[in-house]
Order: sequence, then C-alpha cells, then structure tokens
Amino acid sequence: MSNIYIQEPPTNGKVLIKTSAGDIDIELWSKEAPKAARNFVQLCMEGKDWVF
Repeated sequence: MSNIYIQEPPTNGKVLIKTSAGDIDIELWSKEAPKAARNFVQLCMEGKDWVF
C-alpha cells in the first residue's frame, strides 16, 4: 500500500444523497474499505454529478 494512505487520517462518516424518490443514507466503512471510502468522499467534494 502506498505511503500516502498511512499518513492520511481515516475517513469516517455518512453521506446523505437526496433524490426525487427520497433520501438515501450511506454509511462509510473506512476500516473495511478504506480506498473506496476515500475515493467516494473525494468525488463528493469535487462536486461530481451522478446520473443513474
């Protein structure tokens, strides 16, 4: 694993996604999937628009 991941603090928290069908609460499991949680938070902070 890259040294950068050791230096960064763990990502904790939840994400609320508001949709026309209702709200979706997403809990981030940073210990079980640290790269996925970090990537998800990074995309949210960049303001990516997701269309499904």
